[in-house]
Amino acid sequence: MTHHIPDMPPTDQWPIPDGADCAYCDSNQHTRWTGYEFHQYSEPVAWIPERHIWRCRACGAETRTPVTYWPTDDGPDCPTCLSPVTCWATFDPDHDGDLWICEHAHEFTLTPEGIVIPRTGEAA
Repeated sequence: MTHHIPDMPPTDQWPIPDGADCAYCDSNQHTRWTGYEFHQYSEPVAWIPERHIWRCRACGAETRTPVTYWPTDDGPDCPTCLSPVTCWATFDPDHDGDLWICEHAHEFTLTPEGIVIPRTGEAA
């Protein structure tokens, strides 16, 4: 039986719909998640995933990103599709706030004042 690794890590570890940018050709359009880089911790022996490994389909280079578990259960509902399944993605570089994403890949910003701002082109 052939095992097929998915193109993306689990959503609680990588909530955005795009892969990591390739450090060599600066493109995320060709990267594919290939698995984890593990670190062995002491007694009892435990192998803990420490980094995601991404392989660029264009140039073949490998890029590593830290494994982070994002909060998934306390975000605002999506302003575009009203889905309650949202998770924190990153800090919003364009606004003072946090960038969130819903299960349908709609992105929106939550400001410190509690204002939800849909991303351009994603208004309901």
